[in-house]
Amino acid sequence: MSPAAAPLVTVIINAYNGEKFIRQAIASVYAQTMGDFEIVLFDDASTDATGRLAQGFDERLRYFRSDRLIPLGEARNKALELSRGRYISFLDQDDIFLPEKLEKQVAAFQADVALVFCNSIRFWENTGREALLYDRRPPDGDAFRALLGGYYLQINTVMIRRSALPEDRAWWFCPSFRMCEETDLFLRLAYRHPIAYVDEPLAKYRIHGQNFSVRRREYLISEQEAILKRLEGLVPDFAILYAREISRLSAEIRRAEAQIHWKEGRRLRAWKAYLEGMRRNPRPVYAAEMALSLLLPFGALPVLREWLGKPI
Repeated sequence: MSPAAAPLVTVIINAYNGEKFIRQAIASVYAQTMGDFEIVLFDDASTDATGRLAQGFDERLRYFRSDRLIPLGEARNKALELSRGRYISFLDQDDIFLPEKLEKQVAAFQADVALVFCNSIRFWENTGREALLYDRRPPDGDAFRALLGGYYLQINTVMIRRSALPEDRAWWFCPSFRMCEETDLFLRLAYRHPIAYVDEPLAKYRIHGQNFSVRRREYLISEQEAILKRLEGLVPDFAILYAREISRLSAEIRRAEAQIHWKEGRRLRAWKAYLEGMRRNPRPVYAAEMALSLLLPFGALPVLREWLGKPI
């Protein structure tokens, strides 16, 4: 591909102080069986060697750097603006693509499909344990209702059709979001278009204890609540038509709240949040975590979840 040619796929890597894993992530893209790609690596004002480590690749890697730290949603939008591909794939700095990911996902786009996702392998950095993201086939096609009631997409498994995004930048990733920016966008895409699934693991998600989604779960609460408000303004009769799914998502928000209280030693507030979650959606996992919180420190939860092959 010449420097002026538009690639078939843009792989967006948003990086911040990613020197530990960034070259492995980039190398996994260069190892793809399909070579018609570019990488847009958007460095969000890293203070480590991320920028230096991104050097030494060919013209398919286009490196950009922000001069100040911005929320992840805004950083993803800036990378999206710079992208030239017909399809957009996302790779976080600590994750990995398996060699056939781009080829097989491009082949799965048909008709009005706006988003293709695949299975993934979770792997724990410290122990080497691995587990599949999906142990059974997740819903695809008209999947908005299923995603709203129990969101199951992982950003490193997703490829989107660029033309499915309106030109209005305000429709893209919410620029103020730091954690759930992809949940918000992918839910809205799934409301407007069918999605498709490639039933094999084509990516690997690294769990290493410093994952932002684990360290800053307070964003999970505020941003998921904001997503519900945004959908209420977008979807006619949203609260009526999707009452069950809203209740399930609200229960997960209370679960995240309970985990924060548990971690901070506020057990009574944790139990109240778990009980509210069970009232909205009586899942056994809420009762199990509540029972654990009676006896054990929060640090026992990630250990148990790893043993079960699941992240927090």
